[in-house]
Amino acid sequence: MSQTSYFKPLRRKLGVLTLVVASVFAVGWVRTFYYTDSFLWNDQEIRFNTASDHGRLWVSRGPMRSSDKPAFRLRLGQKRTSRIEDPTAMITTWRWDWGGFHALRQFDFVLILFPYWSIVIPLTLLSAWLLLSRPRVKTEAPITPTIETA
Repeated sequence: MSQTSYFKPLRRKLGVLTLVVASVFAVGWVRTFYYTDSFLWNDQEIRFNTASDHGRLWVSRGPMRSSDKPAFRLRLGQKRTSRIEDPTAMITTWRWDWGGFHALRQFDFVLILFPYWSIVIPLTLLSAWLLLSRPRVKTEAPITPTIETA
């Protein structure tokens, strides 16, 4: 099998794409142990925040505070100084807490944390299956002769 024919099926191309996406998330996963990245968006009524920290992605949504102004802010590469900043250490009562996944809802505020491994491992397994599995061999239906009677 030549190298060009190996990538002919669409599943191989999707396998490479899936592996690239898994690699990007894996780099983000390692990066979270040294840096914090965040994205904040405020409009007139809702405050939306997503961050990458402590091996997890977290998303929160809540009402605007009176001191907030509508804004869009992206902070990349904030150096972490200690593990005390861990959001799971600040909240003692989670509504849902299992295997690194956390969810909290208090009044209008919602916070969801999920670990990077929950993205990286399934994407890596999917890409391995797409790249390493053998493509199906097309089989044609056998031709059966027809007997004509006059």
